Amino acid sequence: MEAKASRPRPEPVAMAGDAPQLAVRVIRGRDLTLVDGRPCDPCVCVAVEKQRYTTQVRTGAAAAPEWNESFLFSVPAGTKDLVLTVSDWSGGKRERV
Repeated sequence: MEAKASRPRPEPVAMAGDAPQLAVRVIRGRDLTLVDGRPCDPCVCVAVEKQRYTTQVRTGAAAAPEWNESFLFSVPAGTKDLVLTVSDWSGGKRERV
């Protein structure tokens, strides 16, 4: 009988005083290319309200980058959106992928 690998469980929500926190892990990307078809050097911006974190740029990672980076956000009451934006880092500026 073959054992199946289990999926990783989401990280629990931590509490800092009265403010709940959200742990976000950016694992990997798939099939990332720009409109003109050239490979990209991607990074991911993760935002909750006015808090923003950006992963490292994966130069030469092309279509299948791996980050495996974690970020911790304070989540104010009424927060509804977690925004992930994948960008191509080229020559010191970012372009959305």
